[in-house]
Amino acid sequence: MKYQSLTAFEKHITQAAPDHFASIYLIALSDDYERHTLIKRLAKELGSLESLNAGETPVPELIGRLNTLDLFGDRAVISFDQIDKLKTSEVNQLLPYAAQPARSKVLILGAASLKSLKTLCQQLMREAVILDLCGEKPWERKKRMESTLFALAHQRGKQIGRDVAEYLLTQVGLDYAALENELVKLITFVGDKKELVLSDAQKICCALPESTTWQLSEKLIWQQQLVPPPMPFESQHLFPLIGQLRYQLELGEQIKQHLIHGENNVRIAARFPNLRPQMIEKYVGFAARLSSDHFRKGLKALHLVERQAKNGQRSALLLWEIFAAQMI
Repeated sequence: MKYQSLTAFEKHITQAAPDHFASIYLIALSDDYERHTLIKRLAKELGSLESLNAGETPVPELIGRLNTLDLFGDRAVISFDQIDKLKTSEVNQLLPYAAQPARSKVLILGAASLKSLKTLCQQLMREAVILDLCGEKPWERKKRMESTLFALAHQRGKQIGRDVAEYLLTQVGLDYAALENELVKLITFVGDKKELVLSDAQKICCALPESTTWQLSEKLIWQQQLVPPPMPFESQHLFPLIGQLRYQLELGEQIKQHLIHGENNVRIAARFPNLRPQMIEKYVGFAARLSSDHFRKGLKALHLVERQAKNGQRSALLLWEIFAAQMI
C-alpha cells in the first residue's frame, strides 16, 4: 500500500492501531531531518525504537536482528535509514525479508529517494506501507508545512493564527528544521501567553530574504564563488540557506548524471518543465565544467553541517564557512 499524502498515511496508522500495524514501513522524503522526525513519530505508535543507518550497519546484521525472537518487552521497532545509498547488491539482500518479514518486529525503512529502489518497492507492495513524499509539489509542501506549524503549536499548548503561519513560511521558507526552530523561539519569547500573534512573530522571527539565499547558494554551488552572507548571520539564517543549498545540489546532481549519459540540452530541459530553458542552459554549462562528484560531495558535506547546526555545536557563520571551503 502506497501513500503520497502524509494526512492519508497518518489516518491509516490511526485506523491500524493497535493490532493491525504492518510489519514494514517505508518513508521516502528528501529532507533528512524531517524524515527522521517522521520515523520517530511513527515509532511512538508502534513500540520501542532501535535506530540503525544503512551506512553503518550491514544488511545481514539488520536481518539478523529482525529475525531474533524477543521474549520480553514491547513490540520491537527497528528503523533502517538511508537505504537509497545502498549498493544494488545490498538492496537485493533485503528482498527475501521484504517477501516474508518477521511478525514479531516492525521495520521502518527510510530513504531520500526511491529512484534506485524500484525492485524493492515492488516487493514491498504486498507486505509494507509506503509513504512517498519525494514528488511533493511546492504548493503541496507549503500547505503541509502550514498544517505542521498548527500541530506543533498545539502540542506545546499554543494557538497560532493563519497570519502568523504565513509570516513564518514567507520569512523562513519550507525547511522543516528552520520552521520548527523559529516556532520554538517564538513560543519561548511569548512565555505564558496562549496565543501566538503576528506582532510577536515580527519582533523575534527573522530570516534572510529568499532572493539572498538563492544568490548565496547558486554562486557557491554552480560557480564556486563565495559571497559573504549579510550580518548578523545566526541559525535562523542558516537553516533556510541549507534548504536552498540542498535544492541546488540535488538539481546539479541530476543534471550532471543526464550529461554523463549523453543527453543534450533539449532532453534535459524536458525533464525539468518548471525551469526556464535559459536557466537550464546556464546550469548545464556550469555542470559540464564541474567534476562528476562535485554535487555528491556537496550533499555529504551539507548533511554534516546540518547535523552540527541542529546540535548547536558551532556557530552558524563558522559552519557556513566550513561548507563553503569544501565547495570551492
